[in-house]
Amino acid sequence: MLFRIQSMRVLRLMALLELLLLLLQVDLVAAAGEMAKFTEPQMSPGVYHRQDMCEQFHLQRNGTIELQDALSGKELNVLVAPDYFHYDEETGIANYPGLAAVILDELAERAGFTWRHSFAASHAPTGANESWTDLLLWGIEAYDLNADWWAQNLDRMNQGAVFHEDWYDGSIILITKTVPEVISDEIVWTNWMLPYEPSVWALTVFTIVLSGIVYQIIEWLADDRGNRSLWEWWQENCYLSFINFTQAYEYHPKNLAGRIFGISMALWALVMTATYTANLASLYVDRKPQVVQVDTVEQAAVFGFKICTWENTNTDLYVKENYPSAYRIPKKTIEEVYDGLNRGECQYALETVTNWELSRRIRSFNPTCELEWVGEPLYRIKEVKAGFASKADSGNLCTNLVRDVLNLHMEAMKNDGFIDDAWEEDRRRKQSINCDVYDPELEAAAAVLSTTVLSESEAPPDEESPLTRRRLRRESATHERQLQLQRYLKAAGKGAVGGAVASHGDATEESQQLTMNQMIGSFMFHWVTMVFSLAIAFWNMYYNKHVKKPAKRLVRAATMRNLNTGRRLSPGRLSSDQETKDCSERESTEEGREDTSVCAFTNRADVATAATSSTRTSSGSANTSTSGRVVDKGAYDALSQEVTAMRRSQMLMEDYQRQLLEEQRIMQRQIQTLLSNLQPSSLSERPSRIPTVSTISAATGMLSGRDNGTVELYLPE
Repeated sequence: MLFRIQSMRVLRLMALLELLLLLLQVDLVAAAGEMAKFTEPQMSPGVYHRQDMCEQFHLQRNGTIELQDALSGKELNVLVAPDYFHYDEETGIANYPGLAAVILDELAERAGFTWRHSFAASHAPTGANESWTDLLLWGIEAYDLNADWWAQNLDRMNQGAVFHEDWYDGSIILITKTVPEVISDEIVWTNWMLPYEPSVWALTVFTIVLSGIVYQIIEWLADDRGNRSLWEWWQENCYLSFINFTQAYEYHPKNLAGRIFGISMALWALVMTATYTANLASLYVDRKPQVVQVDTVEQAAVFGFKICTWENTNTDLYVKENYPSAYRIPKKTIEEVYDGLNRGECQYALETVTNWELSRRIRSFNPTCELEWVGEPLYRIKEVKAGFASKADSGNLCTNLVRDVLNLHMEAMKNDGFIDDAWEEDRRRKQSINCDVYDPELEAAAAVLSTTVLSESEAPPDEESPLTRRRLRRESATHERQLQLQRYLKAAGKGAVGGAVASHGDATEESQQLTMNQMIGSFMFHWVTMVFSLAIAFWNMYYNKHVKKPAKRLVRAATMRNLNTGRRLSPGRLSSDQETKDCSERESTEEGREDTSVCAFTNRADVATAATSSTRTSSGSANTSTSGRVVDKGAYDALSQEVTAMRRSQMLMEDYQRQLLEEQRIMQRQIQTLLSNLQPSSLSERPSRIPTVSTISAATGMLSGRDNGTVELYLPE
C-alpha cells in the first residue's frame, strides 16, 4: 500500500514536471520577438543603467540568502553583442536567439532573474578611434552585464573589468588555405603562350609590324628603295622585323638613323626573348617545389607571409605587440578575414579556437573545405579564455555580486554538460557544409542541378534545401591546372614535361604571367628610340636636299670653270675686285650667261670669306652679315672642303701635264737625232716608210694630250 502511494506521488510529480516544461516552452516561444528596452547610441556619454546590488550583497553576506539566490527577482540590465545573439531592430529577438541568449536564459532560470525586457543590443565599433576594449569598458560602466565573449587580458583587468567563468575558448591560432595537388597528363597545346598575358602578345605583334613600317620610312627618306616595288619593299621589311624579334639580326642600315633604329630593335628583341625563354623554360622543369612549411607565427613573420587579422580585437593587438615584424593585414569584420584568406590576399589568418570550430562548418567561410588549422590541435599562439564581463565594483554599487552569482551557475552548467550541448546545437543550426564527407565532384553536380532546377521553375531556391542551396564548386582539373601554371610561371619547378602538369595551390600574385605593367618599360624604350630615329632621318633628308647638294653643285661648277681658265680657287681670290669684274664681263657674253653658276658661287665665296674674317674679330656670333647678306658658317666650311679637294685634283692634273710635255720634248730630241744621222748617199736605201711630218705631229700630239702639237721636220736635199 505504501509502495503504491509513493508510486502515485512519483507519477504526479512527473506529470507536474512535464506540464512545467510545456509551460516553459510556450513561454520561450511567446518570448520570441522582444524588443530592446535601451536604444541609446552606442558609446554615448551619460548612459548609466547599472543598478545598486549592495542590498542583495549584504543579505548574502549576513547569511539571509544563499549566493545562488542572491539575484532572485532582479531584472538585470544587459548589453548583448550580435555575434552570438540573433536580434533584428524590426522583428526583435529571433526564435532561435543565439548561443549567448541561450546561456543567459539558462542562467536567468537557475538564478531567478530576468533580462529579456531590459537589454540593449550592441554592434562592432565603427568610430575611427573606437576599439573593442573601449566598447567593453563603456558597456560594463553603463550596464549590469556585458554579455559577449570578452577575452581576458591584463590591460582590460587593470582598467576595471572583471571576467566571468569562460564559455568561449579564445585561444589564438593560425589558419591557412591548402589547395590539394592536381596532377593531369593532358597535353597543353597552348603552353607556349603562357609566359605573357594576351595583352602583351598583342602589343608585341603590333610593335613588330610598326618597326617594319618605321624602318621602311627611314629607307625612303634616305632614298634607299632601289628597284623594289612598294609591295616587295614592305614585305621584305616586315619579314626582317619578325626575324629580328628572334634575335637573328638582318637589318643593314646605311645611315645614322637606321643604325640607331637597328640598335634599339636588337636590344628590345634581346629583352623580350630573354624573358620569354626564362618563363617558358620553367614550365618544362619536372620537379616538385620546395614548399615552405610554416608552423608558428614567428616563421610566418620570418618568411614575410601576409596574415589577415580582425582589426583591434584581442588577437590583432596581441600579434601587433609581440610580433611587430609580422606582415599584418587588418580587416574590419571576421567575414572580411575569411574572404581575404580564400581570395589569396593573405596566406594566413589569425582566429580563435571556438570561432574556428564554427566557421569551418559555414560555407561562406570555408566554401571548398580547404581551410585548416596550422599545427592542429597542439599549436596555439596564446591560451585565452573568454566570457561575460562586468564592472569591478565591490563597495559602490556592489556589481561584483553579479559576477559571483553567475560564475556559480556557469560552473554548474559546465559540469552538467549544458554548455557543450548548447555549443553543439548552435553549430548544428549554423552548419552549411560538412567537410568530413565533402566531395568536389558531388558539389559540382549539385551546383549544376540547382542551376537547372532554378531555370526550369523560375522560382527562388529554398535556403534549407541541400540541392538548391548555392554552392561554390571547384574548378575542373584542366582549368585548375592552367590557373596554377599561370601562377607559377616564374617559379622553377612548376609545370609540365611533355604536357604533364603538376602544381600546388599556394601560389601568390608575384608568380603569375608577365603582365602589361611589367613589360611596358621595354616597349616604351623601343618606341621612343624609333621616334628619335625618325627625327634624325627627317633632318638628314632636309640637310642633304637644302644644304649639302646646293653647295656641292656650286663648288663643282666654280671649280670646273677655274680649271678651264687656269686659275686656282681660293676664298681670298674669290673676294677680290678682279673676280667680281670678271664675273661682270662674263655675264655680258653669251658664254658667261650660260655659266652664271660660277659667278653665283664667286659671290657666295665672297660672303663666306668676309664671314670668316668677321667671325675671328667678333667671337660668339653665329651668323655675320656682309654686304647685306646672311652667311652660314657651316655652308662656308662645306665649300672650303670642296675647294680644297678640287685644288688637289687641279695640282695632280698639272703634274700630269708637265710629265706629258717632258716626254714630248724627249721624243722630239730622239727624232731629230735620228734624222741627223741619215746621209744623203743612203737616201735611196732608206726604208720605204719614213715618218712624215704629219705622222710625227700626230704622235707628239697624242703624247702631249693636245690636238695642236706639231714638230718641224726638214729633210736634207
